[in-house]
This record gives sequence, structure tokens and C-alpha cells, in this order.
Amino acid sequence: MLDLIEDLAQLRAASLAAISAIDPSEVHGFASDLAAVLREGGTIFAAGNGGSATQAQHFASELVGRFQRARQGLSALALNADSTVMSAIANDFGYERVFARQLLAQGRHADVFVPISTSGLSENLLEACRAAQTIGIRVMSMSGPEPNPLQALSQRCLIVRSPSTAAIQEAHLTMIHMICRVIDHAV
Repeated sequence: MLDLIEDLAQLRAASLAAISAIDPSEVHGFASDLAAVLREGGTIFAAGNGGSATQAQHFASELVGRFQRARQGLSALALNADSTVMSAIANDFGYERVFARQLLAQGRHADVFVPISTSGLSENLLEACRAAQTIGIRVMSMSGPEPNPLQALSQRCLIVRSPSTAAIQEAHLTMIHMICRVIDHAV
């Protein structure tokens, strides 16, 4: 039988360690760069797989809707949100192209791509980073421990140095909320 008390203690310790290691100045700089993109009329495109996909959608929804402060909606889109578009691209071009194809169709030079990955190894995100670079879209990612290919393809990368996928996801969510707070006050 599972020892849920011990499991909770381990998860809590891993999550607290990951969240405690977040550098607020690094997150602030990341968020300030995103706010500048939005002020200049650009769009934030986010994407992820699995749990990171839900975080990409949550991030976009906080920007388009609101986080804490009443403000005008901001231009943000989670590329993993439209299952019809994703399945059509996957069927015709392969799953590794589901985000790249969307960026090439919708992205502009003033935009930014924010891939979110616990491993930094997802081929569809890496392919999208390469596509973004071909059209001059900046890549600012969130990832798990380095070194990883996603970090290498990013101009900026918020890294969570934890062996626990769950702790990385919780730290990513905390950083997303920190970013949204900075953006709320910067736009």
C-alpha cells in the first residue's frame, strides 16, 4: 500500500526546493522582456506538451483575460489549445511540426515564442524554436535541468534544476504567476 504521508512529504520537499531556488530578478527580467513585446504590439505564443500544455494555456488565458489587475486583454495564444489544428498538422506533416507550422503561419517578427518543457527534449517544441528563428521570432523558454536542447535554442531560458517532474511543473506555474504579475503592472 502506498504511504501517502511519506509521498506528500517528499513532494512538498521537492516542490519547496524548486520554488525556493527561483531567482526573482531573473523572472523579472524575463517578464519585462515579454511586457515590452506586448507594449510594442507583439503576440506571446506559448506551447507545451502534457502538463506543460495546460500551463501554456493557463499563461495565455491570464494574459488575454486578466491576472490580478483589471486591464485590457493582451495578445497571447497557446499553440496547443486547438485540437483540430494540431491534429490536421500532425496528420499531414507529422507531430513534430504541430507548433512550427502554426508559428510560421501566424508569427511575426515582433512576437515571442514561449515553449514550456520539463525536459527540454520535446521535438515539436525544438522544431518550433528553429522555425521561430527563421522568421525572427525571439524564443524565451521555461525548462527543467540543463543542459538541454531547448535551452540551447532559446535567447532566454528560465531553468528549474530539479530531478522531479512534478516539482518542475509547480515551479513553472509559480514563475508564470510571477511573470503575469510583472506584466499586469508593466502594460
